[in-house]
Amino acid sequence: MKCEFICLTYQAVSAIINSRTLQSADFDNSSIITNIANGELIKIDDSSVPVYSVNKNKGLFILHDKDTYESERNSVTLDFRTLSFDGLDDQMKITCIQKALRFCIKFWDNHTYSSSEMIPLDSTKGIIFPFPSKNGSSYKIVVELAPFKNKANKERKYKGKHICIYKFDQTSGSKRKDECELVNLKKALDGIFNVNTFKSSSDKGFNSKEVNDLGAVDLGEKELLNTTYLLGRNNPFELLSDKQLSFINSDWHYPARLHGPAGTGKTICLVLKALKVASEGDPKMKVLFIVPSTSIRNTVEYFLKVTSQSTEMFDSSSLSKIKVRTIQQVCMELLGNDISETELIDEDSYEAKQTQLLYIMELVENIKLNLKKHKRMISDELYTLFDSEDSLALSELLIHEFGVAIKGRCNGNKEFYIKNKDKYFCVPTIKENDRYFIFQIFESYQLKLDNLSQFDPDDIAISSMGRLETPLWKRRRATEAYDFILVDELHLLNFNELGIVHYLTKQSNIAPISFAVDATQAVGDIAWKNDSVLDYLNIEDHMKSEKKTDLTAVFRCSANITRLASIITSSGTALFTNFIDPLAHASGVQYDIEEFQPEYILYDESTLSIHQKAISIANDAQDELGCLKHKIVIIYFDRLLFEEAKEEFSQSNKTVSCLLERGDISVIEEAKNKNDFIIAMADYVGGLEFDAVILVGVDKGRLPREDRSISSTSRIFNNYTSHNKMYVAITRATKMVKILGDSRRGISPLLDSAANDGAITVVTR
Repeated sequence: MKCEFICLTYQAVSAIINSRTLQSADFDNSSIITNIANGELIKIDDSSVPVYSVNKNKGLFILHDKDTYESERNSVTLDFRTLSFDGLDDQMKITCIQKALRFCIKFWDNHTYSSSEMIPLDSTKGIIFPFPSKNGSSYKIVVELAPFKNKANKERKYKGKHICIYKFDQTSGSKRKDECELVNLKKALDGIFNVNTFKSSSDKGFNSKEVNDLGAVDLGEKELLNTTYLLGRNNPFELLSDKQLSFINSDWHYPARLHGPAGTGKTICLVLKALKVASEGDPKMKVLFIVPSTSIRNTVEYFLKVTSQSTEMFDSSSLSKIKVRTIQQVCMELLGNDISETELIDEDSYEAKQTQLLYIMELVENIKLNLKKHKRMISDELYTLFDSEDSLALSELLIHEFGVAIKGRCNGNKEFYIKNKDKYFCVPTIKENDRYFIFQIFESYQLKLDNLSQFDPDDIAISSMGRLETPLWKRRRATEAYDFILVDELHLLNFNELGIVHYLTKQSNIAPISFAVDATQAVGDIAWKNDSVLDYLNIEDHMKSEKKTDLTAVFRCSANITRLASIITSSGTALFTNFIDPLAHASGVQYDIEEFQPEYILYDESTLSIHQKAISIANDAQDELGCLKHKIVIIYFDRLLFEEAKEEFSQSNKTVSCLLERGDISVIEEAKNKNDFIIAMADYVGGLEFDAVILVGVDKGRLPREDRSISSTSRIFNNYTSHNKMYVAITRATKMVKILGDSRRGISPLLDSAANDGAITVVTR
């Protein structure tokens, strides 16, 4: 039987998002969630899920076992008059419901929203993008957060925060005409504020089956595409610099660090070293290539395939010896069925770290507001730190302290943390009261995770490390572990994840690990300010034998583009003490390309759609460069603006290829075949390069975002990450950078210095 609506109480929502068996279609019990998505009546037989259902008013009420009638409460209603998840498979439906319910908890409890959740400016609507990967990233869930805001006074009888989930589709941002209807919502609230709705739940019992199958990504037989000067060459070594060759030819039995800004060829150096070592090794050699995301995994596998097939320099069997995996995949394979993907803060290490940092920043802001009451308890040094340091820097100290010191070194044990002080603790805690103070903040942070039923990257990594320290792995290590390990974009991994790497080598007395780092492409971590990377890889004993290679030659970008990026990163250094400028000592090596001055185009957005203006600029750039369309990318920094662009281009029959995963090189190949421009979010262009980039929506108020709805914590965080994203976006270009903004808003603060220094020409049209 189809329900007109389903209404859940706060306690029921909390129970559902905290139930492990309701997170994935691998569990039979997850049919409860798919039935909710389908608007069907459900019977809850699992005693581990403390909720029950009541069929009433042509709808369904899902209540917590301990729910009783209250005159004021929070609720969420799914209105199936306008809402439908038809066409999705069961796992996608589960993801939609779980993420929507998590958003409700965040709204009710005033948590920070993730990058896939937002409340548009001057709106009462919430928008959730449930699918970050390309199989459904255009989908969005729309919820009404204040359904009675402009209604008659009689509706004030429904006391509390009441959310209505009323729309799910693939269109762009919410329109004012898409209003939430109140007929079913009123039925739901009439029931939830009726004492007769609440009954005792019956005894329940259920045994769920846990399944977790992580398969390898198959790139398929695709046309090989020359994406860099090195790919597809018979001799890929001939264009390398001496430093790059030095890194590749260094003894792979010892740790090797490759550091450099974007465009210095770090990934291709790792690829060539992996193939070289695999080709020279014995037939049974095993090589592990660790990457931070699935899309980067696809790119690395593609690079390996192109390079191995285009030259006879490597043994034909070398490719089969190399296994490319994300650190998350390594952990999930080790943990098996103990955890599901929906319980992760985010499936991507970079996004997880951002969200984790935001959670802690909220706590820090509250502490700073009430710091004086702690003055007598804590030491002067710690008090001065919290009083004078900005929230972002403090949060980075704490994210390190929570993950490495408390969780990693002390196993979350309060007494052990209070009584001990060692070198892994980075917060200056002089006395025990200092550590009680820090641990209290940690407990508040952990409570946030518990309320949202989430595990942070440290939880996952530490749990995996526990598996690697067992006698079973010690016995199997010599046969199942790896001879050589490479790690790309090490800066996107947290330091507990790094601690796993050491256990994956066949021998514990050597450290055959090579890795690449560019800390500016990730949200900063205090630990990156020192030289302790080998410490966290658990190979500090090999510090003297480590091969360090600092790449400064930027092969990708023209000198003008490198200069523009450098001014932006140096301004970030001035604003944030922990912001690293990787281009401070960089030099361009693009002798063979024409120099184009970066342009900042400000025009009146009311006269023409910003998306149509971007396409016009892209066409002009194509004519000027004489390149194919897939060599030009239009980059957005705002998710709703990006979704609106996709819809507008579709309606105007302007075909574009959408980059929906970080570093997804298959989209470039698709765009080449279709002769398309590429559009992307700034988060997804890392690891790629284009002849020209067009950055859209860069002006005062939009980047960094500024409005009254953003807290001071979020404002600091947005300012910081905006510098990161601008750096990554600009350094994707080899020849041309065009930045587009609204003249009515004015110049973005990010570009003030660049405009004043002449690194970018401001054009008003």
